[in-house]
Amino acid sequence: MEIEKRLHKNRKAKTAKKGLTATGPRSRMKTVTDQSVNGGTKAHMQTESSSKREQILNAAVVVFSTRGYRATLVDEIAQKAGVAKGTLYLYFKSKEEMYLEAFRENVERLHEQTLERIENARSTWDKIKAFVIVRLEFGETHKDFLRIYLSEFVGTLMGRGAWSEQLRAMLQRESDLLRDLFRKGIEAGEVRDVPVEQLVSMLHYTVGGIMTSRVTEIRLTEVQLDPDMIVELLRKGLGPPER
Repeated sequence: MEIEKRLHKNRKAKTAKKGLTATGPRSRMKTVTDQSVNGGTKAHMQTESSSKREQILNAAVVVFSTRGYRATLVDEIAQKAGVAKGTLYLYFKSKEEMYLEAFRENVERLHEQTLERIENARSTWDKIKAFVIVRLEFGETHKDFLRIYLSEFVGTLMGRGAWSEQLRAMLQRESDLLRDLFRKGIEAGEVRDVPVEQLVSMLHYTVGGIMTSRVTEIRLTEVQLDPDMIVELLRKGLGPPER
């Protein structure tokens, strides 16, 4: 039960994380202790550091998406983030680390949102629709990251890129999730028994094409497919034969 394992693991990670956040019980105890020692200075510095790191990563995504990794200069990221160049190196060792961490955090956020939406869906086709919707919504609200994601996705599939193995591992989870959904759908009789790998590729390329058209504004027609249309077409073609 691969999906259930991932959901359980995700919930445990979030529970553990809550204990360390500003709203968690452990954090409150720690903050009280800090305040009794130095008036909350340590807690404030930790919050400020986390905010600064996020600020830098957000700026990095914007610059990398417009300039590309190779052409991007660390100075440009510092300028976009509104910090001194030396400040960047307090948080990241190199431009490469900044790029990979910006990519990882956004992919992690997308993955978590996907798991949450799938958990709340009932049938196989509702779960597949959730998978599609989350990607299209995320692409709309994170267009700068989407440009990087699509570029690396294509590069990883083609086996190129400086970090193809690392990125492949991140992206592989999404394919594994789809495989699990389709296999369970076949077992439940909701999906026709066809090669799962072809289903996974078909859905990836369909969603990827729509995301690409929204970023580049390149469209073959003026008609845009929405998640309902995509999943309904798949359901009619791949659902069990009507009796």
